[in-house]
Amino acid sequence: MMKRSIAVITALAVLAILTPVWAGGAKDGSTKDTGPIELTIWTHEDVNRKVLEEKYIADFMAANPTITVKYVTYPSDKIQDIVQTGFAANNGPDIFNMEIQKAYPFLAEGFVAPVDLAAAGYKSYKAITDSYMQGMLSPVIQKDGKVYGLPLELTNWCIYLNKKIFRDAGLNPDTDYPKTWEDVMAVSEKLVTRDGQIIKRRGFDFRYGDYLISWLPMVEQLGGKLVSDDGKTAIINDAAWIKALQYMADFGPNGKNLGSPTYTAARKVFDSNKNEIAMHLSGLYQEQRMASANPE
Repeated sequence: MMKRSIAVITALAVLAILTPVWAGGAKDGSTKDTGPIELTIWTHEDVNRKVLEEKYIADFMAANPTITVKYVTYPSDKIQDIVQTGFAANNGPDIFNMEIQKAYPFLAEGFVAPVDLAAAGYKSYKAITDSYMQGMLSPVIQKDGKVYGLPLELTNWCIYLNKKIFRDAGLNPDTDYPKTWEDVMAVSEKLVTRDGQIIKRRGFDFRYGDYLISWLPMVEQLGGKLVSDDGKTAIINDAAWIKALQYMADFGPNGKNLGSPTYTAARKVFDSNKNEIAMHLSGLYQEQRMASANPE
């Protein structure tokens, strides 16, 4: 029987009440385990989050001595392939955590078990969705109406800016920051420096691998969608897509030459604070990394 996992998009703080639901089950095929249980968790690496997760796991095993948790971390850019390989070999993890755009194919293909209402402390799936902001859980709700994952990290995306670089370019960071995507391009033109065609300092650059985070919202703001409401037609409202894609073409090396996926990831360059980029898109978790990289 194919093993099904829970997509951790789920907080490890509630691991104790999730284990009876997503453990592999007894060898005779029943759903009740009578002996020692080993749970396997695969997650994308994050040194800050790992400290918290390891503490929760240690506390959980101390409270549940018959259960062992095998905790494994993988690089963020590798975990999707690793989880896919695990499922292909019928040896996937009991719990896994990855970004929703990477996790969604596993949900759609039926590799993931729905949230158990009693274990999670809810009376209905509607009660779960009502506990979150409208639409937040839409990607993990399948056609049967059940919820197939819960958030572990709520990233709260925002654009950070380096005030010193703004001032060096003659801009006031408190008033001249961009308010629209059109502003992002215009302000970037004032901040960028080049050696010929090679960018020495970017004004802003995108998270190029995160299409659903960086680009799809642009399309949706213009009235477009990724697929039709009935799920049968891809890329509807061509005008919105054409406008968004034209923006990216204008931004890139064959347009205004303001950024490119060939350069080091913007969030990593921003943390180093070496006058290489003025703005980047990230979550609130990035603040601690900035502080660690710049203690002074």
